[in-house]
Amino acid sequence: MEIHEGKISNLRESLSFNEGTSIYTYHFRVANQPVSYTSHQSLVLDDGDFVTVAGKTKSGMFKVYAYNNHSAGVVGSSAQSTHCFIGGVVGIVMALVVLSVFSSPFFGAIPYAFAACFLGLGVVYLVKGIKIKSAIDSVLNQVDKRESDI
Repeated sequence: MEIHEGKISNLRESLSFNEGTSIYTYHFRVANQPVSYTSHQSLVLDDGDFVTVAGKTKSGMFKVYAYNNHSAGVVGSSAQSTHCFIGGVVGIVMALVVLSVFSSPFFGAIPYAFAACFLGLGVVYLVKGIKIKSAIDSVLNQVDKRESDI
């Protein structure tokens, strides 16, 4: 997990709708690093705010999973972590259900293929949820560290 700190510059916000759901996308720079953040909620960010962001760099763009706006006193994170954990658990449980219900010789290899797909998706979502949770913890640890320095 990468962490960047600095002042926000070149803040741009866009709002789009997907099947009735609002999606806010923010593009800005922190310490000259291009940053992107997508959320279903509007964020408390402004040019010049001092922030800590945690996430991963992909194709030169830093994708934020969690942030701490020190100027406004706001900590936020992607709500995806809960969804990823639930998706992971559901995928793994579905793999077990498919194997237990449809594993008779009558169905052949088809249940194993479906179980492998469910298991694979479950693991992918679980890993993504763990990464997002790690970003949230990193930002919160930065908050605790700053408070102890004061």
